[in-house]
Amino acid sequence: MKTRYLYRNKHGVYCLRFELQSKPKNTYRQLLISLRTKEPRVALQHYNTVMPEVYRVLCNYSDSLRLNVSEAPNVFEVKRTIRELVARIVETEKDPSISNLMSQVRYRKLDNYLDATFESLDLTESQLMALKRKLSISESRERALVTSLTSHSTTTSPTSIESHPIGELVDDYFNFKQKSWGSRTATQALSNLVRFAEIINFETPSAQIDGKLIQHYVNVMTKLPKNAGKRRKEVTTIDAESVAKWWLDLSVSHSETVLGTGGLEKHFSDIRMFIKWLHERHYVSLDFSKHLEIAKPKGAKFVEKRAMYDATHISKIFSSYIYGDTLRNREAPKSYHFWAPLIALHTGMRISEIASLEVQDVCYEDGVLVFSVNDEWKSVELKKSQFSKSKKTKDSLRNIPVADAVLDAGLLEFIGKRKSGLLFYDLNLSDTKGLGNTISKWYNEAFVKYAGIPKRNDNNTPLAFHSFRHTFTSLLDKTTIEGQPLRRDESFYITGHRDDSVRTQTYNHGSYSGSFIKAYIDAIDFGIEWEHVSFDKFLNRKKANVK
Repeated sequence: MKTRYLYRNKHGVYCLRFELQSKPKNTYRQLLISLRTKEPRVALQHYNTVMPEVYRVLCNYSDSLRLNVSEAPNVFEVKRTIRELVARIVETEKDPSISNLMSQVRYRKLDNYLDATFESLDLTESQLMALKRKLSISESRERALVTSLTSHSTTTSPTSIESHPIGELVDDYFNFKQKSWGSRTATQALSNLVRFAEIINFETPSAQIDGKLIQHYVNVMTKLPKNAGKRRKEVTTIDAESVAKWWLDLSVSHSETVLGTGGLEKHFSDIRMFIKWLHERHYVSLDFSKHLEIAKPKGAKFVEKRAMYDATHISKIFSSYIYGDTLRNREAPKSYHFWAPLIALHTGMRISEIASLEVQDVCYEDGVLVFSVNDEWKSVELKKSQFSKSKKTKDSLRNIPVADAVLDAGLLEFIGKRKSGLLFYDLNLSDTKGLGNTISKWYNEAFVKYAGIPKRNDNNTPLAFHSFRHTFTSLLDKTTIEGQPLRRDESFYITGHRDDSVRTQTYNHGSYSGSFIKAYIDAIDFGIEWEHVSFDKFLNRKKANVK
């Protein structure tokens, strides 16, 4: 019999503990049902007797939520049902004749909950894996718990450590953090957390996590191939030990390219936060998050930061075929090919912020035309879509004045009479790799190749679309008007960064002058003239004559 729901409270009384999802999505309630004993043997006997019926109640309740059954029992009815089951078992074991006193009405009520059947629906892969992790407890852990209950062992984890299977805690942590994550971040984090749990065996009690187990995870991760995630989908077993062995075997049996330091760091950063969370809640004895670090040469960094474009790079980009007179052979021009680099350079906006711009986001604020960076779709069709407009942080929400160079290039003419929809009507959004993935792929893979833009600068630092943001921020900080630079809090605001200074956090209440900031944006010296940059010119390019 599985024993994952058996819990001993601070008074020494054994209880059944469950965490159930309420009908309002993403809300959970914890149920504690007393077994009315402090004796381990008696508690285990009650547990083994009552859990088959309790499992049926829990499964039926879970199915009713998933199928959205209108007359499904609520959490309180489930709690009352389980409590009655426990009371019946406890009382029956004290005096078998007492079970005859149970009314037929109560039996009928229980049968209605226990025997209800629902049409089965396919679960998504992540839901199915979570359900399997919750319902799969290995025989070894069961024997260990039975031994500890019957032998009154005091040599296990300290009383201050509350041990639970690591797979169960992964689910708890994900549910706790999910509300603060965007959809893309949540999907990636869940994948990384599940892999961690599977590698170390998701049935491992949290109290057994130590430096050696963390090092085992690191050793396996550093040897896995890049496509390990795709291979995992082919594995059908749900046995924890078999899954852990599969990961170990894969790490030593392949001959493909392994994850680089950047990819490993993305995995490790999520696991470090998870382990800190475990330690804060006394699920592990020590904070082992520092064990998740990759040995690196002195001065090396895990993630190479992008460099800014210099005047030579900017000149080459904005004199390329996109901004010239000739249409490249076999080119399929899109509106964002012209606008995305130009807007990025003059606003410092992130690529996802540019991709999610709507026509309504180009608006007037206090008489100044701005790009409104916000987190809510305004167009009806986008509100109904699966795409999320959420931003990196709340400080990313801002209004950026439109530079004269962008206006002179024909921005308002490009919008024309359109009232809603994406600013770049021919852009295909991506909900798996970020809204800006289409722009990123075009620029970083195609445009720089055909335009002859280097991917690294003279110091061997990477150059990419994000370099526009570095360029704007660096040059804005250097720009002065009458010898005065832009104020610190205004500079932080316009680039979507958080200014943690006491002055800004305490005394500034969001009063920024759009016209004042616009003057500094227009004063930035990029080292080139912008008269030749025109969207009308972009549309009227012609193919070169081929002899």
